Amino acid sequence: MTATQWRQRGSLDQLTASLHVSGISASYGVVDIVPGEQGFRWVIAAGSLPHATVSIENLTDQRLAYVRRTGPYRGRKDVYAEAFTALAKWAQPRDLMRPDATYFSLAHDPPDITEESRHRISVGIGVDQDVAVAGEVNDMLLPGGDYAVATFTLRDEYEDAWRAMMVGWLADSGFETDERLPFERYRGDAQPDEPGTNVVDICLPVRPMRDY
Repeated sequence: MTATQWRQRGSLDQLTASLHVSGISASYGVVDIVPGEQGFRWVIAAGSLPHATVSIENLTDQRLAYVRRTGPYRGRKDVYAEAFTALAKWAQPRDLMRPDATYFSLAHDPPDITEESRHRISVGIGVDQDVAVAGEVNDMLLPGGDYAVATFTLRDEYEDAWRAMMVGWLADSGFETDERLPFERYRGDAQPDEPGTNVVDICLPVRPMRDY
């Protein structure tokens, strides 16, 4: 929502209360908090998905080689498949698609307030600084810092996973997102047990919630 809409909506407590009334938060809320040596972990309900665990990870800067597409992408597996295929045609001959490679997907525009024709997504692979990009493959720096990370095994339930993080976890966490982009991370060493599924890390850039 816009800043004006947020101010008109009221406090975070009021927003959370409205989510509970609507039933959204009940399907996507925090169900347990577990202390550990590396800090707290949150167990969250994730709609039709099994409960997931959220932890705060301090990630290092990561350079990406990426391909970008513009236009409607929500629910469009063909858009992602075509973009990843274009990336693979560049990466495979350069021996970058190794078993330990890490892949990323980023949406650059808020999908609910941006015209569909202007939606931008990037799919990328983590690369070292000395790898030269070419053609439609460009590079960007994915900034490090604190991220809330939860791992899901997904077939078609990507919106459930994102809603679990953005609605369920964030409202009850004591954190807020910042200007960095959230992203999906696919680790080559994390293989799914079921054919046709993907092991996906949903990564939200976070900072402690400030007093406004």
